[in-house]
Amino acid sequence: MNKTHRNEKGSISITAALFTAVLFALIAAVISHAQFTNSYTRTREAAANTARAASQEINIDLYLTTGETEIDETQAAQTAYRHIANYPNLAITNLEITTNQVQVTVSETTKSITGVTKTITSDSSATPLQDR
Repeated sequence: MNKTHRNEKGSISITAALFTAVLFALIAAVISHAQFTNSYTRTREAAANTARAASQEINIDLYLTTGETEIDETQAAQTAYRHIANYPNLAITNLEITTNQVQVTVSETTKSITGVTKTITSDSSATPLQDR
């Protein structure tokens, strides 16, 4: 064997092993990012939908007699917690209800394929729909 190539035995194996390790790390990072993006989307949509559903719980008697929309705070809170129960792993961390607006914060703790744990939160608010 030529003297210049004697020290290069196995260099292809080392290069392939390093390339494979880097490739697996990159794939894990992409999957992890996708998991967190999915979690963010779920919390954002859940917060918006929960706020919308709760804001539609108006005081019917007041609406029928005066035409004014005012949120029934007790009914709105029950609707918000009932609605968020449809989303596994999500929880309401803050719920503020006034006579004309619902503000909700939803959170989810997610553990990625790489073992990183993040808590993702989203806020949303809604007002009752009014017939104009």
